[in-house]
Amino acid sequence: MILNMGCGGTCFGDVNIDVNKKVFNLKEKKVFLQCDAHHLPFKSNCFSQIYSIDVLEHVDSPANYLREAKRVLINEGFLMLGTPNAMRVLNFLFIIKHGFYIPHQDHISLWGRIELENLVKRIGFSCFVVFPYTYGDTKHNFIANLFLELLSWRKDLSDRQLVVLAKK
Repeated sequence: MILNMGCGGTCFGDVNIDVNKKVFNLKEKKVFLQCDAHHLPFKSNCFSQIYSIDVLEHVDSPANYLREAKRVLINEGFLMLGTPNAMRVLNFLFIIKHGFYIPHQDHISLWGRIELENLVKRIGFSCFVVFPYTYGDTKHNFIANLFLELLSWRKDLSDRQLVVLAKK
């Protein structure tokens, strides 16, 4: 079974959870549970895969969030996690231009590749990889696009997301 943790309006798991019931599309014929992912209402070792896209930066305790994910994963189960890339050069360009950085209004934490690797390792996931990824990211001004092009060889500085693939 597949768990989508923090599904928002995208319910592609067998079971989809989110803390906010308003985001769930009632037209979908999927299982949705409103719950806090820090305290999952599932027995241990019941999901083969967990997807958590753009959620980690919103949770109060990322370590507890990942401990719960690990608890409900079966042995040899997989976690796929995506979070915005804190080390993205456009964040630094914003600081240079404006003198400060404003994260998304409800982001509690920001993650670079090294911090994310350390967190996943500390929780006890094995056989993991963290890699940068970008999706639909073309609406920038000329200077921003130039910087992104110059840094295309350093995806950890140019790509929008960091993605973790980990195994329990």
